Amino acid sequence: MTPQPIWCRIATAVIATAAGAAGAAEAAMAADDTILDARLGVGAIPGISSAEISESDTVDFPAGGSRSRARSWDASEHTTYGAAFYLGGEYGRYLSGNWGWVAGAQLLDGTSKGTASHGSPDVTASSYGIEFNAGSAYRLNRAAHLELSPFLGVGRSRTTIGGGILEQSSVAGDASGTGSFLDYGIRLSGFYDYDEYYQMGLYLGYEGFRARSSLSQSSPVGPGVSYMVNGVNIPIASTDTDNGSATSTARGHGLIAGVTVGYSF
Repeated sequence: MTPQPIWCRIATAVIATAAGAAGAAEAAMAADDTILDARLGVGAIPGISSAEISESDTVDFPAGGSRSRARSWDASEHTTYGAAFYLGGEYGRYLSGNWGWVAGAQLLDGTSKGTASHGSPDVTASSYGIEFNAGSAYRLNRAAHLELSPFLGVGRSRTTIGGGILEQSSVAGDASGTGSFLDYGIRLSGFYDYDEYYQMGLYLGYEGFRARSSLSQSSPVGPGVSYMVNGVNIPIASTDTDNGSATSTARGHGLIAGVTVGYSF
């Protein structure tokens, strides 16, 4: 075989190197077009802004009987607050230029409170569940991007109502029960990847939620026992036992904000 001229060998090596670099750049670009993150977050969520409590009781005394009551609670004279932790993942693709889509799911564990100031009961809803989100992504540069995603979550909640539902020291004033949880909203998030894999983020958004629980208790009561309803003592007839059930619905809505840390695959 006739040896190739030196300039031909050099040209072949340059072309091969350029082709390899182009292939590597194409692969890197394809990887850059994918969002695949695991994230852990903590932030503020709305407190309980209103609660409705509907009660139905069977009173066990010689004449027999039953009664029902309803009461409502609002945040006009209360302090409300909440906090939540999140653990989840996101997947997405950039489709055209810097715009793309993103979708994901995250586990949530949060608590919302309403603290009474004028005699109404305190209300606490501790919830856990899963949230699903889908939305758009915008790439600012190779290290930073934004996401705008509506979300919807479902789960379970334990609601505790305290502050003296039953106005007698011999009867436990707190009542609690479990039920369903639903939340919804939208989040605007910003993320920055450093050292290629590690990620920091901030988010701001709006959330509404509803926590519905079934409360029940069976407590011995006696003469002079009264219920506090909207700040007014309502006496109950002399009884041997008071077997009651109640349903509470707590709601809240407002701004959310928090921080995240994550890992980009």
